[in-house]
Amino acid sequence: MISLALKGRVYSEETRAKISLSMLNKTLSMETRNKMKISHSKPTLITNIINNNIHLYPSIKEAALKLNTSSTTIRRHINKKSIMFNLYTITTLTIINKVLKYT
Repeated sequence: MISLALKGRVYSEETRAKISLSMLNKTLSMETRNKMKISHSKPTLITNIINNNIHLYPSIKEAALKLNTSSTTIRRHINKKSIMFNLYTITTLTIINKVLKYT
């Protein structure tokens, strides 16, 4: 594999400058952007504790937009495992070998 062969390689300042220059005007396609968005997002499960309605959002950011709050607030409640607005429990899902696991 090429990536393993180059692991730990130290580049000269000249080479680093050339790489930097070559990357300056590159724009990513929408397909690539969407792939990156999907791979970096955390599916978020929001449960209403009063009526047990469950909503699954593709990311913390989209859950925050729907609940009219910030993604920082959502993350804080996920980490503390606390109830948000005295109404919602929030968990994230991780996909391991195509099996959903609660975290």
